[in-house]
Amino acid sequence: MSSPPEIDERFFVPASLWPDEKAKKTAHGKGWLATVVKVAAPAGRAGKKRKSAGAEGGDDMVVHFVCDGEEEKIPMGVSAFRAKCKSIGKA
Repeated sequence: MSSPPEIDERFFVPASLWPDEKAKKTAHGKGWLATVVKVAAPAGRAGKKRKSAGAEGGDDMVVHFVCDGEEEKIPMGVSAFRAKCKSIGKA
């Protein structure tokens, strides 16, 4: 299992996670810049507007992050998050 990221750690989230969403051009590629706001045990995902990308794996921990300019926290399993998103430092 991958180690969880830290709260306030910044990540590049690639556009391939949500191909139907309008991604931004960043210094790291096409996608979004995001900040980790919570790392916790998995919970029910009822009421979420955007489907969690990669949260279907059997992770013991879930990362919650917010993309720049957005308010919604997005959950993703730690293993999927570490495999798909790139750390770019601390906020």
